Amino acid sequence: MKVQNLSPAPQPNAYWYEHFSYGGVTWFVDMETASNPTTETFNYGFFAPDPTTGVNTENVVGLADSGTFTPDGTITITLSNSKLDPDGPTPPPSAGSLISGIHGETRNLVGVLLVLADSTAGGSYTVSGNDFCAPNTPPTAALTAVPNSGPAPLNVTLSGSGSSDPDAGDSIASYTFYFGDGAPPATQPGPTVAHTYNNPGTYHATLTVTDSHGQESTNAASVDIQATAPPSADLAVVKAGPATGHVGQSITYTITAHNNGPSTATGVTLADTMPKNTGFGSVSSTQGTCAPRPHSQVVMCNIGTMGNTATVTVTLTLKPTTKGKFTNMASVAATSPNDPVSTNNTSSVTTTVSP
Repeated sequence: MKVQNLSPAPQPNAYWYEHFSYGGVTWFVDMETASNPTTETFNYGFFAPDPTTGVNTENVVGLADSGTFTPDGTITITLSNSKLDPDGPTPPPSAGSLISGIHGETRNLVGVLLVLADSTAGGSYTVSGNDFCAPNTPPTAALTAVPNSGPAPLNVTLSGSGSSDPDAGDSIASYTFYFGDGAPPATQPGPTVAHTYNNPGTYHATLTVTDSHGQESTNAASVDIQATAPPSADLAVVKAGPATGHVGQSITYTITAHNNGPSTATGVTLADTMPKNTGFGSVSSTQGTCAPRPHSQVVMCNIGTMGNTATVTVTLTLKPTTKGKFTNMASVAATSPNDPVSTNNTSSVTTTVSP
């Protein structure tokens, strides 16, 4: 009920009524100040014809369940539905029932008469259930992440399925996930969401849940997610050999492969491409096996696994059959993991061969 300003105190000897109809009876709730405006009471009752006079008379049944007013003129009175016609032919209204014939009045006591001071237009109310009227306790958010660590890009499933609401009949209506990596938050009705952390770093993900009455969680529900740098192995090769040589004489080259790390490299191979007219002499390696492929002018070495800081040396001997400048190039590669630096994967030596 919204009435005139009630600040600093309601008027004395005043009555603020709200009339409504249910079960063929006109009921009322009111706030009364009588002679002392600081001791207001909140009553309820019904109107019925006086058996002697036949005049429609107010019959106070008792106190309303609760009542308050604010200085801005808002009067709130709570009345249990069970108090409406408890012994009559009409059962008390259930939650969702429409209460009609709403009519508000303000009356002042003048002598022994209640004089109508103001009235409001009619309307209707809908009966609310007890859960609606009860205090709404904030829900409790709970957040987990699986997995919560691993190399980037890291695919994570965030779950708020452990969240709960302590109020009877209330439930979690929505989940808002904050990922902590600059991505926009995601609000959804379901408790789980998938997210990818593309870059290495530590991310603080949080969750806020909202219940079916609009109350948000206030607790800190969070989880830290560690996305590490993906494994890598920087392989490097250096080839050394003479700048000059002679036709028919052996020329020896030393090829050194090194793993700069930080991870172990697997499936390491070293290939040396021989120019034409440089006859193959011999090849050896400190690890793995090497063999020439004459038709493709390549010497291939299967080195295998190289740990962090490991070094493998290949010794190659060639016997040129003609004179000229011969450029001999070696290259190194691995099947796993990624090699972050490609500029040091090849090395070459140019030898001038004379008669």
